[in-house]
Amino acid sequence: MIIVKPFTSDKDSNNHYTTRLHFRNEVVKNFYMRGAVAWPEGKKEGFAIMAGMDLIEKVVIIFEQFRFWTIENWLKPDGTIQEREDGPGYHLGLIQFIMENLSLYRCCTYFWGGQHVDVWNRFGREIYTNQQTPKRIELIEVPYVKEIGPDLLLEKLKTRKFKGESDSWLEKSVTQFANMQAADTGYDNAALALMTLVSGMDFQPWVKVNE
Repeated sequence: MIIVKPFTSDKDSNNHYTTRLHFRNEVVKNFYMRGAVAWPEGKKEGFAIMAGMDLIEKVVIIFEQFRFWTIENWLKPDGTIQEREDGPGYHLGLIQFIMENLSLYRCCTYFWGGQHVDVWNRFGREIYTNQQTPKRIELIEVPYVKEIGPDLLLEKLKTRKFKGESDSWLEKSVTQFANMQAADTGYDNAALALMTLVSGMDFQPWVKVNE
């Protein structure tokens, strides 16, 4: 599946929880936009997503996904950005992803959860103290991701309540997660980020205000 992305967006003036995404051919649809972050931990690379719930179809669409090790771009001694070792591209920092999503999707709210508090203390502090970080950013902890996240993600998979790019890093991760649940094994940060997103949208759902 190929995810069609908008070219611009604006906020509903009557409901700040609603973002209007503008697609080609004058198509405009209402979404509840939120992101999710799983922080780098040990040998697990960090993973972030930006997604929106279609407020008509009630399906979550994963518009953007991003792997990262650092908050700012990972620079080499000469000041250029470090190339990735596992394929084309560069080690860009999470702040760049956040700024791009704020510009295109008008969203600066991200859920996180299911990781040790020391991991959060390290990366959360770095984001909030970084001068490049947008002042509007919200990093919201979702309680009990470890407890409810795996079952909730499996439920969303079975009922087809979200869509994402085919043959993407996230799809491969989620497929592996679903196949390995019977063996009660672990999961990587891409699957954790999606668990956190669906848990967060249940924890803080879209609110209908000011009709």
